[in-house]
Order: sequence, then C-alpha cells, then structure tokens
Amino acid sequence: MSLREADEIKKILADMKTSQPALGWSHPEWLVEKWRENFGDEKTRQLLEWNNTPPKTFARINTLKTDAGKLVERWREENVEYDFVTRDWTGENLAFELKSHPPLNSLPSFRDGWFYLQDPGTLLAPAMLGAKAGETILDLCAAPGGKTKFLAQLMNDTGKIVAHDISEERLKLIRENCARLDVTCVETVLPSTLNSELSTQTARLGSLKWLREIGVEVSAAEKFIADWSAQGATIVGFAIQESLVALFAIKDTVKPGAAKVIEQLQRQGLKTFLVTGDNQATARSIAAHLGTDHHEIMVGQETLLAEFENILAPGQVADVRPDPIEAFEIETDLVKIAPTT
Repeated sequence: MSLREADEIKKILADMKTSQPALGWSHPEWLVEKWRENFGDEKTRQLLEWNNTPPKTFARINTLKTDAGKLVERWREENVEYDFVTRDWTGENLAFELKSHPPLNSLPSFRDGWFYLQDPGTLLAPAMLGAKAGETILDLCAAPGGKTKFLAQLMNDTGKIVAHDISEERLKLIRENCARLDVTCVETVLPSTLNSELSTQTARLGSLKWLREIGVEVSAAEKFIADWSAQGATIVGFAIQESLVALFAIKDTVKPGAAKVIEQLQRQGLKTFLVTGDNQATARSIAAHLGTDHHEIMVGQETLLAEFENILAPGQVADVRPDPIEAFEIETDLVKIAPTT
C-alpha cells in the first residue's frame, strides 16, 4: 500500500466516524443509537472515542519470587519501559504501569512469575481485608484470581485460601496463574453450594433452606433474615459444622432509569408485569420499587406466553420484551399487556 492510499483510507475512516459512527468507531449500531437517544451526538462521539482508547497496562510485582529492584533491572534487560504507580492502598514498589514492552509471553520475567498483570484498583479490596499469615480465607467468584493471588502474597503464601467459582474453566485459570507465580496456599472449589473441608471442620455456604435441611440452626438470626428479606434481598448463610457463623444479604441493583421506563409504558396505557424466576420476596420488592405489578410465574421463556394467558383479561395480548439492558441490571423479562384492536 502506498502512502497516498494509506492517507485516503484514513480520510475515509475519519469521514465514516461522522456519517456512519457505528461502522467508523467499530461499535454495534443498536448501542450507538441508544447512546444518541440518551446523550446526544456530541457526548456519544466522546463515549465512542473513549471506548476505543487502548487501556493502560499495569503490573503487580510478585514478592513471593522477587523484589522491585531485581524486577526493574530485569525489565531493562528485556526492553520494558515502565513507570512506578502509587495509590493510597498500594504503597511504593508494588504496582507499575508498563509503557511499552515486547509480547508479554516472550518475557522471561513474565514466564517466571515475577509479576502479574493487574490494575491497581483491584488491589484495594484485598488490602482492606487485612489478611494475615496463617489465616483461612474464602474467596467467592474468584476467577481469574488476581485478588486471590494478591491475598496469598499478603499472607506470605501461608494459611489457606479457598477459591470458589462456577465452572471448571474459570478455576483452571486460577490454578494456571498460581502455578506460574508459585502460589501454593490456594485450593480451588467448584460446587455451586460450597461444602469444603477447612482444617478438621466442614464449612458450608448456601441457601437457608439447605442449611436448615442439614441441621444448621438459624433461628437466632430470624430478625436479620426478616428485615433483609422484606427489602428483597436473598439471604445466604455460612456455617461451620452445625453452627451458623455469618449471613450475607445479596440484593439485585435496579438501574436508576428503570422506574422511568415503567412509568412511560404505563402512560401509554400499557400494564406492566415483572415476570421472574427469582425468589418471590425479591421479586415483590423489585416490582414495588419499579411501580409495576408482580406475578409468581416461574417458567422458561418458551412457555411464558402460554402461562401468562392466565392473568390476561379478555381481549388482551402479551408482548414479551426480554431486554434487561433497557430496564434492569438483573435477568428479568418485561411483559407489556395491550388491548387488541
């Protein structure tokens, strides 16, 4: 390709960013249109430009294998340009920005596990946990394991970290990275209901129904359970042997604009229902927050319309809109009921 041809292609691409922004900025057309409707052309252009900006590459030193002085000396030999990065929670000589570098897999320092690619922001939670050497830590939703391995570093690779995630593929990522970094205190656990052996005792994490079935006494926490259940939270219990140790209240986050979407539909004369397979207390709370009705229909989408006929008035039809991006952060279906004409 000649220099003139290259300049012509650059001009065509620049023009397309205005005339056909979805194509010019390599974004889905539906997303660009949604941004235009919500933010206008100029802010959409800024979003597209920002979204196409390559992210910075950050590295966290693995102090289980080396120190900052040895790492930066090796980087100089490997033609890696770097800057030191300091945050309130990192201190000095822990995080670096890699300004330029050869392919990472070609770097002996990377293959030898002297550093791990990790944004400094992800180091905050492990730092605040204050984990100490010899402790036992449960890490849920652990893959790919950046925080897990930083916890191991903070604990000097002593004690035990139980890393839990939903699939064998995700746990494999943790094990591979632990092997490269020489982290040995991490145990990966797969089952959807955690039931792992911690020391000589059994630790269990799961639903209250399951914990009750296996003999865990939860009555002492009934007030906590009732208060948070009324707010639409799902309660998960953590027990050691038959003793309840902790409770977690997990709430789905509804987008700020979701209630407005419901209000707009209702102004059009449409009735709205929240149809979900979530637990009923959670569904009722979300429906009340949104200002919509709630019906206890827990079916797959393929049978949803047939089941939904039970709540339709004569002469009404259902229009199913499975669009969680439009209204909810959670996986729900928005169903509109409209009179037939």
